[in-house]
Amino acid sequence: MAKRWGGRREERSLMSLEQEGKLLKEVETEALSGQILIHKDIKGKIELKLGREVSDDYAWDLLKRHHWKKKIPCGSHPKSGEDARADIKKFKELVATKSAEFSNEEDSRAIKLFFQDEARFGRIDNICSCWVSPKGRAIVGNQLIREYTYAYSTVCPEAGESFSLILPCANEDCMDVFMELVSKAFKGYRIIMVMNGASWHRGDKLKKWENIIPLFQPPYSPQVNPIESLWHHIREKGKFKNTTFHSPKEVENRLVEVINNLDKNTLKSITLFKWIKCAI
Repeated sequence: MAKRWGGRREERSLMSLEQEGKLLKEVETEALSGQILIHKDIKGKIELKLGREVSDDYAWDLLKRHHWKKKIPCGSHPKSGEDARADIKKFKELVATKSAEFSNEEDSRAIKLFFQDEARFGRIDNICSCWVSPKGRAIVGNQLIREYTYAYSTVCPEAGESFSLILPCANEDCMDVFMELVSKAFKGYRIIMVMNGASWHRGDKLKKWENIIPLFQPPYSPQVNPIESLWHHIREKGKFKNTTFHSPKEVENRLVEVINNLDKNTLKSITLFKWIKCAI
């Protein structure tokens, strides 16, 4: 909530704080659908409201006064529906149900909630905005070479523990290798592993692991898996943007470097969503 003005400042302003807040409330639905892209979108609304032109600075200051920020939207698949939101609300029940599937009552190992996903990293350049001097403009590569490698990762948001593997493909064979090593790395736990319903996660040829039970997330709902936030972090902090890789090996080396530098506190800050805390 913006602080109240008083005295002559409010008398000289184009709108009161309450009027500014009401205007922003009117465009909030549009903003939450990602349609307020630049400050001039708000500036146009202000000018329509006042019936006069206003400066760019006034639009910027209005947004700042009311603590609006420019953020990257959360991605959502067009076919995603209410199932994802409903499953988040009943996630604690789903975890409890999966816990009961560990049938050995004499097994005293702790039950831990892990999330798993894989992402493709390659040599197609990803160009994005960057800071430069007033008269400068960065020059970066813009190659289009379709050579890829895959990062498989699983994270326990509660403990910040993780396991990652770089593999050449996304298929059942690679998934088998990854899961086998995860099972051995965390043999002291019984694991409920949340993952999407990709064919290589559900295939009949996949082995079963005595200490891992899968929990499949709703279809078309990557937003319920916090590993998606990990991929954003890796691409941003690992300088995968505005960088040209001259071989797949360079891509793999960069991935290894970034993943090895992830500590437990960083992983918890990235993946421990509020609704996950409630489910643990």
